[in-house]
Amino acid sequence: MVLTGVLSKMDVYGFRRFFLLLFTKKVKVIGPELIVPFVCQIVFAPLAAWAQRDLKRMIAYLSINHLGYCMLGIFALTASPVVAAGIDTHAALSGVFMQILNHGITAATLF
Repeated sequence: MVLTGVLSKMDVYGFRRFFLLLFTKKVKVIGPELIVPFVCQIVFAPLAAWAQRDLKRMIAYLSINHLGYCMLGIFALTASPVVAAGIDTHAALSGVFMQILNHGITAATLF
């Protein structure tokens, strides 16, 4: 039950903390290509959840959807040319981590 609330959010934090800091220049190059799988994740996970009859499976697929939103926010922030123009990255990452916190609490209580 705690798995979707805590452990699935750790991969988003791990991507932010390690992957983006270690490979900053590579992420800027391949960032637009990395956004495509997350958009597909946002589109297809709710469709898979809609087809489910079991409530736990439905919530699990919707958790995948929310992780797609978080990862899309992180990679769109780092791959965007607007970042160089002075967008507030702290505010954008605060929004991503607020989504992680909110979904972690609600998913754990739903299970």
